[in-house]
Amino acid sequence: EVCSLYEEAEVSAKNLVEMICLGSPHEYPIIKSSAHALAGLCSNFGFLALGEWAKQLQKKEINIESDTAQLQFDLNQLSKCCETTFLYLPDVISRL
Repeated sequence: EVCSLYEEAEVSAKNLVEMICLGSPHEYPIIKSSAHALAGLCSNFGFLALGEWAKQLQKKEINIESDTAQLQFDLNQLSKCCETTFLYLPDVISRL
């Protein structure tokens, strides 16, 4: 059923965002890998804005010494975008 697929996608996306946001700058390869997985999931399910944030995060090259504040900002934006995306998902699903 379409609804359950989207609900599973939501859970997976939220888990990936949580994993990304809990990562430290020293774990940036893990962050990038998780962002890649999130971008793919979002592409498959049409979560366009969240997928775009994931793609941007995946493509960044981070200098741990100087870019920590920017990385934290980006992670906060990713988290906010995730919240917004899934705030409206039940309404969208109800129209399918």
